[in-house]
Amino acid sequence: LVTAPNSASEPVPIETPGGPQAAAPVPNHRPDGRLTGRLTEPGESATPIPAATVELTCTCLDRPVRTTTDIQGAFVVDGLPAGDYALSVDLGAGAVVQRVSLTAGGRVHTFLRAAIPNIDAEIAERERKERSAQAMLSGGAIAAVTGLLLLVGAGVEYNKSDCKFELETCANAPRPQLAKALAVGGAFALVAGATTLGFGAHRLRKLRASVQASTTSAALVLVGRF
Repeated sequence: LVTAPNSASEPVPIETPGGPQAAAPVPNHRPDGRLTGRLTEPGESATPIPAATVELTCTCLDRPVRTTTDIQGAFVVDGLPAGDYALSVDLGAGAVVQRVSLTAGGRVHTFLRAAIPNIDAEIAERERKERSAQAMLSGGAIAAVTGLLLLVGAGVEYNKSDCKFELETCANAPRPQLAKALAVGGAFALVAGATTLGFGAHRLRKLRASVQASTTSAALVLVGRF
């Protein structure tokens, strides 16, 4: 038997052989938020950029969330809590950051515009950095060889035999002051040359290649990170 409720807002208890059952709880109609967007190149054409990584950061998240744009440059992220989000994209020509606010269960759509690196400018920059690194290697090698020669000269000067008959004016007499100056100069040149060689080799090793592409073009971009 179903008993009559006292009011329309109260749950309806149901008589069963085992006793009355509690009313079913009211479901929570507050879904998580959704953030959608579209990534395009700058300019009036607004060419979409597919297969690009968009990163979302927020103090409301335990860790950054990453998503990838589709062929139309669109992306969708569901299940987001309320908070202030920073959306960042870096295609190699500098990071682009867009900030949006999302309310509880809200929906936000945003547009991002990011530039793809200019191939000619990237190649020119890489060549400049490579020339600089090669110049450092050459200069370091010259300085190191000069340092070694100075140290050899200092050793030769220290090891000269004393003149016979104790003639101080002997042309082949050892000159301690000159030998000391040669040793100091040689050590300094050797250390400076080795350091320069190390920096030059490090720069050359850091030069690497990456591929950047859009729906209308594809290019091999050489990027140096220092």
